[in-house]
Amino acid sequence: MNVHTKPEIDAAYLSPVVTIKHGRVVANSRDVAQAFSKRHADVLRAIRELDCSEDFNQRNFAPFKIKDLTGESTSHVDMTRDGFVFLVMGFTGREAAKFKEAYILAFNRMEEELRSMGLIEDADDDVSVWGLPLRKVDTASRMIGVAHRVYGPDAARRLWEKDKSLPQLRRFAISRMVDTPIDDPHGCLRHLMSSEGRSQSTIGQMLDLGLRDEAAAGALRSHGILVNPGAQKGLVAIADDHPYLRGVFARTQWAGAWKQALIYLEGASRTRRQIIFSRGNSSQAVLVPSATIIKARHGGGLN
Repeated sequence: MNVHTKPEIDAAYLSPVVTIKHGRVVANSRDVAQAFSKRHADVLRAIRELDCSEDFNQRNFAPFKIKDLTGESTSHVDMTRDGFVFLVMGFTGREAAKFKEAYILAFNRMEEELRSMGLIEDADDDVSVWGLPLRKVDTASRMIGVAHRVYGPDAARRLWEKDKSLPQLRRFAISRMVDTPIDDPHGCLRHLMSSEGRSQSTIGQMLDLGLRDEAAAGALRSHGILVNPGAQKGLVAIADDHPYLRGVFARTQWAGAWKQALIYLEGASRTRRQIIFSRGNSSQAVLVPSATIIKARHGGGLN
């Protein structure tokens, strides 16, 4: 049965949906995506890429498919409370925190109702992740979320790895706990602008000069960046694929996917044809208005 609960917390409009299946209280991935204002495809991908054991995955996530009203098969994942908590602990922001609380309260209320009906027995309330108390891991994930938003993904990773009691995660696990590529386009731009170019200046500093000086703009081509491509004034082309950019984003959540983030910047669009950036390096690109970059750098805190 479906249970729509409205926990009495800050926002009265919160209405998480939990369902009882096979004697367990579960949430559906589509409902979770809607509650947290995320694309369902991104939530499914986040579930697939969770850095958890196979045993934990099988016990707490149940994928299935159903046909929608058009007859097409659509993917869903049911998740237990533990699975839900593991998934959403990297969702950041004030509204996300409210929905986390609302969902957990909905799980708890339904489980209490089932216990009162004698349908389930008391379970161990000490939830653990990677063999550590959930509270510790959740606190650490929120801490690196703040570090990521303020200082970027590299600082977030260093902060996590500084605590030797936390597990050493796979290469991209920390970035995936924090966000998916499309969740933080300004973070992607910030990371690029603060990266050191081959002239020992940052890309942001090189771009400041390149927007004013044609010779300086030429130096950016070897970095996969072209100012005023094809005489299109007021635009900056950032390559979809380029050796320098692959290195810049290699250890971030945007590895191989920076174009997916940058296209969400204000006024951004895509090229239809490949652009030659440097010898042997041509690629389609994201076109970002130079005004958007200037505003972000000098009015929005980019370095």
